[in-house]
Amino acid sequence: MSEHQDRFEMEKALIDSVEGKGAVDKAKVFVRLSGPGWLQSAITLGGGSLASGLFLGVIGGYQMLWVQWLAMFFGVTMLCAISYVTLSTESSPFTNIRRHINPVLAWGLACCFVAGQCCLGSSPVCTGLWGDYQ
Repeated sequence: MSEHQDRFEMEKALIDSVEGKGAVDKAKVFVRLSGPGWLQSAITLGGGSLASGLFLGVIGGYQMLWVQWLAMFFGVTMLCAISYVTLSTESSPFTNIRRHINPVLAWGLACCFVAGQCCLGSSPVCTGLWGDYQ
C-alpha cells in the first residue's frame, strides 16, 4: 500500500470510530482531520473581515451583524476545503482545476485573480508594472 492509501485508511477508521457517538466527539475528529486550514483561515480573514465588519456596522448597525458571522463561517469553510484538497493531492488548486475540471476555467480564474490584484495594487508584479501610478 502507498503512503496516501495508508493515510486514507487511517482517516476513514477515525471517522468510522465516531459514527454512533455524539456531535462533540464527531466535531473533535473533524477538527483534527481539517489540518492547517484553521490557521490559514484566521490569517487570511483577519484584516479584511475587520474592515468589512466595521463598514457594515456603520451602514447597517447591529441589525446586520449576523452577515459578518456568516461570511466568516463561509470563509473558514472554503479555506479549510482548499487547504485539505491541496494537501491531499500534493498539487496546487490551479493544477487540480486545470487537470480535473477545465483548463479554460483554471486560466480564467487565474486571469481574474491577477487582474484583481493589479486593480488593488497589492501585487508586487503589478506594482512594478504601474510604478508610482497609485
